Amino acid sequence: MFSENISLNGSWKLYGRPEVIGRAPGIFHDGPIQIADAAVPGNIELELCRAGMTPEPFFGRNSNAYHAYEGFEWCFEREFTLEDAEGNFELELAGIDCYGTVFINGEKVGNSHNALIPAVFDPSKFLTKGCNTISVHIASPINVFRSEPLVPMAVNICPFGLEQTRMRKPAHSWGWDIAPRLPLGGIFRDVTLRKLKPVRIVDWATVMCDANESEANLRFFCKFETDRHDFAGLIVETEGVCGDSRWFVQQRPWSSQQALCIRVENPVLWWPKHYGEPKLYHASITIRDETSGNVLDRVKFMYGIRSIALEYKPVATYHPEPDFQFIVNGVPIRTWGMNHVPCDALHSRDRERMPQILKLAKEANLNMLRIWGGGIPEDEMFYDFCDREGILIWHDFMYGCALYPDDDAFLKEAEHEAIEILRVRRHHACIALWAGDNECDSATYFMRSRYRDPAHNKLTREILPQVCERYAPGAVYLPSSPYISEECQKKGRESGVRDASVASLK
Repeated sequence: MFSENISLNGSWKLYGRPEVIGRAPGIFHDGPIQIADAAVPGNIELELCRAGMTPEPFFGRNSNAYHAYEGFEWCFEREFTLEDAEGNFELELAGIDCYGTVFINGEKVGNSHNALIPAVFDPSKFLTKGCNTISVHIASPINVFRSEPLVPMAVNICPFGLEQTRMRKPAHSWGWDIAPRLPLGGIFRDVTLRKLKPVRIVDWATVMCDANESEANLRFFCKFETDRHDFAGLIVETEGVCGDSRWFVQQRPWSSQQALCIRVENPVLWWPKHYGEPKLYHASITIRDETSGNVLDRVKFMYGIRSIALEYKPVATYHPEPDFQFIVNGVPIRTWGMNHVPCDALHSRDRERMPQILKLAKEANLNMLRIWGGGIPEDEMFYDFCDREGILIWHDFMYGCALYPDDDAFLKEAEHEAIEILRVRRHHACIALWAGDNECDSATYFMRSRYRDPAHNKLTREILPQVCERYAPGAVYLPSSPYISEECQKKGRESGVRDASVASLK
């Protein structure tokens, strides 16, 4: 999609100092902490440990030593060289935790406030030929939280970690039963500067209309940008190949958004492990110059043709037939699964640890993994692996064990976050289900809350299902993991048992 990618990973300078409440974010080179070769991707905790300022965080109560730095602000900085600064550029910080302000050559480019999705900026007008400087200021999240109002309904099941109900960063970073409190953050995923093509695909999506062994009907969408004054002379096409099976469709675009309808006879279906082979098509969406035939931009991806549905009863029973079952390609599936939590509490180390974890999942003959809502959406390699191995994914959105706010500002950010999470993962055959959260329905019972009915949770009953319907048509959605249905709650009330999840079995 891009003519040139410039990695800004590597060695940066890191400065840290106590944050003055009310001081505007900016570039600074003073303070008690000055580390000349901080790693990006990296975490501030790892740099403090490497510099000998704190102990290794994962032994005993060593993580408590990092509490002294929660009120610090941080400045990352490095230089890079551009041979040509003409044209349009895009700067992506794939993971910045969490309240960041980005500067190019001393000029502010933009802000970020969500560690769960990439931060993308347009730095074009600030770049120069030759030497450039990028600076990233990261504010103290605990100080940001000072300005948040007290909302008694927005609480979690622990007496600590109330920050998680407002801060869009991994919930476990505030402390969990499986993780220490390590919320300092950092630039924990890749930093990339891209020079954009004059004609480029900026978004794309796939929709599985229906699929069986005799025929599959697909619809691919793409949105592109061009410096041409009209769309004459452009061709949009899609192709997919899996063994002897192939599709190819091309057409002239009428606008910057295009839909391509695809019919595949006798498709090669994708199956989960233990039920067949997870066959994948080598697929692409291409924009081509009609006169020269040259490729102007192309997106390549692996694509599995399959249908998936979920059949479940609103209240669990003792009947021998399943109460909850996935149906793939019309076949009821028995799942062998495990829960997947982050590879590391400090996410800059996720990528190096992930291959071994995925190897263990393969050796265990699993056909389902659940991405836990207290963590973070995983690296692309996770989803690619599950596509190849036939491992279904139960994917929580990143909310866990709390009653989250339902004000307009929070829900607006939640909607944006969900769109971005779906947008880059919706084409994966392995994703079986999107769940609204981890144990937030249950949290109403854990906390004996008589004032918050799970059915009235705007986030999981309105915002997230609507986003799934609009941006990932056909995706299976469940409001919570575990889900407490209205029927289940009613049965609990009628039986006089406070915990409706138990009452459902009475």
